[in-house]
Amino acid sequence: MIILICICSRGWTQQASNEDPVDPGIEKYKIVTDRSRYIVGEDIKFRVFNQSPESVKKMKWSSVLYLELISPQGYSHTQGKFELDSVGVSSAISIPENLASGLYYLKAYTLWMRNNGPETYSYLSVEIVNPDSRAVVPVDTTSAFSAINFGHAIDQSSERVFSGSISGSLETRSPVSLSLKSKESKLPLDCCISVIRKGIRKAQWESLACTEVLSIQWMNHLPETRGISLAGKVEFSESGLAAPYAVVYISTMDNEREFYCNFSASTGRFHFAFPDQYGDQELFISASHQTQNSLTLFIDQDFCKEALLLPSYALDVDEEDLELIQELSDNVQISAQYYPTQSPQNDTGSTVREFFYGDPTSIIRFDDFIKLPTMEEYFSEVTPKVSLKKSNHGIKLRVLGDHPDLDVFPPLVMIDGVAIGKVESVLAVSPRLIKQIEIVEAPYIKGNITFGGIINIISRNNDLGFIDLPESGLLAQYKMFNQINPDTQSIPPLEQRLPDLRNTLYWNPHVELRPGEDKILNFITADTRGAYELIVRGYDTLGNYFEETIPFRVD
Repeated sequence: MIILICICSRGWTQQASNEDPVDPGIEKYKIVTDRSRYIVGEDIKFRVFNQSPESVKKMKWSSVLYLELISPQGYSHTQGKFELDSVGVSSAISIPENLASGLYYLKAYTLWMRNNGPETYSYLSVEIVNPDSRAVVPVDTTSAFSAINFGHAIDQSSERVFSGSISGSLETRSPVSLSLKSKESKLPLDCCISVIRKGIRKAQWESLACTEVLSIQWMNHLPETRGISLAGKVEFSESGLAAPYAVVYISTMDNEREFYCNFSASTGRFHFAFPDQYGDQELFISASHQTQNSLTLFIDQDFCKEALLLPSYALDVDEEDLELIQELSDNVQISAQYYPTQSPQNDTGSTVREFFYGDPTSIIRFDDFIKLPTMEEYFSEVTPKVSLKKSNHGIKLRVLGDHPDLDVFPPLVMIDGVAIGKVESVLAVSPRLIKQIEIVEAPYIKGNITFGGIINIISRNNDLGFIDLPESGLLAQYKMFNQINPDTQSIPPLEQRLPDLRNTLYWNPHVELRPGEDKILNFITADTRGAYELIVRGYDTLGNYFEETIPFRVD
């Protein structure tokens, strides 16, 4: 069996109708970062503003934003999926430590936007410096770039929209309180505020608004309205034809043993939603069909892989910039020594597994009985709630009970939470590798599929008992939502003896300024002296961009 992972050429389809369910218009997003220049190993803090039409926002259309850090040649270095709402999303994405110095881009889009291609995505340039490497991003001035219009956001900025200032010179590690006030004649402002060293926020290239209207005659990608989705297609291996109404199973292989199942459509396409899953998940995906055993699964690529070539430029660095870059780099390296990144701790010592069905009706623990040589004998001799029946069509298991549906629907047979279609594979497992069998003695509905009970075989070492897994099965690392990042600035050191060398003193991606209303901002200066800037950027309710800067010094 050859297992293939590819981009399916035609996804779920939808015919155009006279009554448009939504102005598929257009989803429109704008990216703002805490600054424009970074050192490798830092996080890029960002805010994505949702500037889609109100008709799209009210429909609660896309709920997942895909964001990547890419080179001008389109190669993706970091990828993330973030929970999106009508306002947008704010979080952070890490810069790999092995990047070459040069110009990069943040690329943001939704699955729905992929129907129109990368020319309609949102892009924002950032400069990344690797002081420990002489490698630089190559500059291409001869190739034909992708059809994307770029400009500087600051060139679109409106007139001054608020009042506020920081007077005098500040000392290191001193609290600062600033009052911002929107002008009476202005609309409500949705903005983000950062406090950074002067010189690390310069003009950034951003993609300008795209007015292309989506053609809805055919759609390869459906909007993700219920969280992260996984889609693909099932085919009969021998003929290559679509396998309609196949049962597709997905099991998560971590401690929280989730299970999903669904029928494929008449076209062989299938679709799953994972609304509350975070981090990288290891998934086992398989399929079964009533008429044929030999199936092939195709899984759609979750991130866009279409070719892309963006403008590239050499970094414009003078002597003053070099001095500042060295200072930023020193801050990053020293901070890493005193405040190492804490990796999430996995509880690998616990052997207790919580499966999706909760408490089983009965448990057959193998250590409670004399050792038997085969799994068939365990089912025949010590598992009274399960019957084993042999026929010319193979071997079948059935859960026994009072409910009549147990005689109608076949049970869900699993090992360590992974669905197994062939009972012969289960019977071939060595009993010495099995700890127990858990049985649910009632019909169980999962998704749109009804099972005649559940038989879950638990191995002693969580190794699936070295079973022959389904031929259609594949193991895939799938990226779910990124872990939630705090919206506000990094917390200053609690111990005064430790250095405070933050390159971004303050970052607040969600500040609403209403006409005539005072907004109080509080932050603390760090140990680094020099010129700083408080930068306010955002959009009013009409979509007009504004950007203003308040300078101050720390001595």
